[in-house]
This record gives sequence, C-alpha cells and structure tokens, in this order.
Amino acid sequence: MTRNRTQSSVRVVCQGGCKRPVPGKVLINAAKRTLEAEQAFGDVIIYICSRREIRRLNREFRDNDSSTDVLSFSDDSDDSGSAVDSIALCADKVRLQALRFGHSKTREASFLIVHSVLHLLGYDHDYEHNSRDPATNEMQTRESEIMALLNV
Repeated sequence: MTRNRTQSSVRVVCQGGCKRPVPGKVLINAAKRTLEAEQAFGDVIIYICSRREIRRLNREFRDNDSSTDVLSFSDDSDDSGSAVDSIALCADKVRLQALRFGHSKTREASFLIVHSVLHLLGYDHDYEHNSRDPATNEMQTRESEIMALLNV
C-alpha cells in the first residue's frame, strides 16, 4: 500500500466454486472506503474461500491448524511485478458469525474487509500491548469510524 498514488484497484475472486456471502460490490466498497479513509492507495484481491481452504492457508502461513474468518497477505507481486495485497475471506465464517452476532452478512463481511485492509496498512490489535477498550485501541477506533462511514 502506498500514499502517493491516485487510484486503488480491488477485485473479488471466488476460490473453488465458493459462493459469495454478499455481493462483490459490498466487499469492494468496504475495501475502497477503508483505503480512502486512510488516504492510502493500493491493489487488493479479495479471495472468497471455504473453511477448508482458509484452514490450509492459516496452517501454512501462520502455523495455526484451525479455520479463521479472514487472513491478510501483504505485498504479493502479480505477473507484471506490481505489488498486490491479498485478503482471504471465509464465506462460511461470514454466514456463521453474522448469525452468532445477530447482524447481517453484509455488516459481517464489511467489518472483516475493513479489519483486513487496516492490517495491510500496518494496524495491529496485539492485545498483550493494547487494551480491548476501543477508546484506547487505535485499530478498533478506526474500524468503528470506517464502519460508521459504510453505514452497515
């Protein structure tokens, strides 16, 4: 991600026949609005994947053999050599967490994309060093502010 470009590109790709939990435009909007709010630009690919696939990615890249809702991968290069950041979003987890937390799939998917883009921009939620209180945790504060902008 950079702060000296003028345009961002966000694409959504479904892995292995997964169904999108929400329309792609919802995910693209969440990513672009987060970048705009942070005055940053970049190229992001959002991969929609299954619980099995995200578990494999989590095991391979984080040495954690469990499924998760979302993973962020910074600065992969595409065929042209351009930097591309990637997000893996688990469609199953979006559906389950929306039910669990009592809100829409649109809200859950948007939040996970906002959260991931903030990670790509360098934000962290290391709870050992930061409070879980949103008023004292910069990442949670930014998540809340951007979610308010999205109005979901």
